[in-house]
Order: sequence, then structure tokens, then C-alpha cells
Amino acid sequence: MKFSKKMMLLMVAILLLIPASVTTTVKVEAAAQVNHWKLYVDAKALYNQGNYAKAIPLIKSALKQQKNVTGYYRLLAECYEQTGQNQLAAETYYAEAKIQYQLALKNGDFNTYYAVLALAEKLNSELELYIEDTYPTISNVKLQKFEPAIGTYIGAYIEHDSNLEPLKSERYSSFNKMMDKQHATFFTYHKYGNPFPKTIADNVKKAGGALQIALEPSAGLNSVKEDEYLIQFARGAGEAGVPIFLRYASEMNGSWVAWYGNPSLYIKKFILVHDVMD
Repeated sequence: MKFSKKMMLLMVAILLLIPASVTTTVKVEAAAQVNHWKLYVDAKALYNQGNYAKAIPLIKSALKQQKNVTGYYRLLAECYEQTGQNQLAAETYYAEAKIQYQLALKNGDFNTYYAVLALAEKLNSELELYIEDTYPTISNVKLQKFEPAIGTYIGAYIEHDSNLEPLKSERYSSFNKMMDKQHATFFTYHKYGNPFPKTIADNVKKAGGALQIALEPSAGLNSVKEDEYLIQFARGAGEAGVPIFLRYASEMNGSWVAWYGNPSLYIKKFILVHDVMD
């Protein structure tokens, strides 16, 4: 059989195309045969060698094949963390936490779930937008003593903060500087029977705040009387020259406090303390 020149060229072109096509098919099949476990093992080896960036694409490929393996997410999160990609690490830990939560529902053990969630929270960053606006002061409403016309007071309890204790009298002002915020109130617990905490009041006043005192009759309600102690306490509070919020015998409905169990007596003593302070 005779072939024209055009037919010969066409046949050569087809023969040239076939090997390339076969080769491409073989490569695709070979890639598909890389099991997710093999990818994980290779990624883990790279991680152990400190090649965190090279391990990331391998473990991501493994996750495309198996999306519910917690160990894969953990390794990926650790790789992200080691390469400084903290937000991606947090999101990956969150993804693992979702799986751990479903597992916990079945086995009843939520410890791992909470541990992974803590890892995510530690690295997660959130950006919130606040718009500051001005509001008119309410002029036709009679405000109570120390009641703000708008908003609320933001305060802190720092009495037993080991980082601040060495600062002593400067702890309140220093705390404001550390937080970059002027706090309106500072809170302290105070045992009924002890003199008015003048030193704390002076230091809080110096820091430009108000003092909130939790006055606790730990000896019981019968120890609360209109006597010299209570009068002197009220007098000391009045002379302190700083706004004081008195939290008298709080949590009265809790069996863990000494002033629990006698509502009528509590009401009587509360009114007594109020009247003396007033």
C-alpha cells in the first residue's frame, strides 16, 4: 500500500503523541497511589528534622484523603505554629477540636477536646471594630448617690495579684498604666470587726478611683450591732474622701457563708448597717 506524504506525516504525529499520553497517565496513577498514611509519615519525618515548611503540603494532601484524622490536624497545626503562621495554626486546632468534641460525645471524656480548644484560643486573634459615639446626659432623672449618668463603672480586684504586691501603695496606679485604662473602682474584702481600711482607701483615691468594700460578718449576723465599732467604721468611710460602694454580707443565700439561714434577721441587720452608714 502506498501512502501519500500527508498521510505519512499524520501517522508520525500520532506515534509521537502516544508515548506522551501513556507517560502522563502513569504519572497520575502513581501520584494517586501515595496513601495518606505515607504522606503523614513523610511529613512527620520532615517535622522531626525541622523542615516544617516542607511538611505542610504533605500533611495537607493527607487531609484531602482523610478529613477526620485528629493526628493529621495536630501535625499541620504544629507545622503552622513552628513557621509563625499562628492564625492558620489556631484555625487548624479548632478543626481538630470539632472532631475531638464528637468523639467526646461518644466516650464521655472531654479532656482532650478542652486541651485542643485551649491551644486554639492561645493562638487565635480576633479583630473587633468599635465606634465611639456621644450620648446626651439624662437631665430629667434623679440619679442616686455615685450613679453614673450614662454607662457603667469598670473596676478590678488586684489585692492578691503576686505581680503587683511588691508595688504596695502604687499598685493601683501601676495597674491602670499596665492596662492602659483608668479603672473606676477597686475592690477589696474586709472582715467585719476590723477597722476601716484607711490605707487602701488613700491609695485608691491617689489612683483616681472609688473603693468597693465587701464587708463580711464572719462571726455571724448577731455580731452586727449599732455599736462603737460600726459607728467608727462609718466615720472612717466618711472621712476617707473617696466614693465607697459597700457590699455588705453578700451571697446571703449561700450555705457557705456565716450569715446564711435567717432571712428576717439578715434584713434587719442590713437596714441597721444602711442607716448607720447613711
